[in-house]
Amino acid sequence: GTKPAEVYAFVGAISTIIAFGVYVIWAYLPEPWLHYLGITYYPDRYWAVVVPGLFMLAIPFTLLAYVSLNHLATPPASSFNTLLDDHTREPVTVAGGQAIQPIGDLSLVQVNRAMFVKPL
Repeated sequence: GTKPAEVYAFVGAISTIIAFGVYVIWAYLPEPWLHYLGITYYPDRYWAVVVPGLFMLAIPFTLLAYVSLNHLATPPASSFNTLLDDHTREPVTVAGGQAIQPIGDLSLVQVNRAMFVKPL
């Protein structure tokens, strides 16, 4: 049978197409044609330009707000929490030769040794 997610997606897609069609008819048909079709109560045409413009402005504002909130939530570089915190997981060496080792955080000493110490 069909899954609920498939039905919701189908109804959402059809609803979006119908809503866009109504928007285009309202925005582009002249008023006498709308009156001829029996449509006499509708918003001002000003909103046909403003609403898409607001959506276009909302995209960069949302991205800027998301990045800004992440910067505010990040501790400063001088904070000890950038090295260790409640979620730090020490690497565990498992005997038995597993192909994939469990996930763990590398210490700053290990990272600096791997990146900056030159072999002789």
